[in-house]
Amino acid sequence: RQLIETCGFHVYNNWFSRLSPIIVETNAIQLKTTNSFFRDEIISRYEDVIKQVVFSFGLEFEGII
Repeated sequence: RQLIETCGFHVYNNWFSRLSPIIVETNAIQLKTTNSFFRDEIISRYEDVIKQVVFSFGLEFEGII
């Protein structure tokens, strides 16, 4: 929801909806995507925004795989 509020529905639908959360530890998360193209594009365009949202929940961000 915070990603939709921050970046808009179209960005969420086109990019973030392809991400699946993977809980690494009780306080750490990785995001998995469908392929390397989406991973690279999301990292280059939105990694900072994703980090801010993840940190706002008190979690550590361990990257996009």
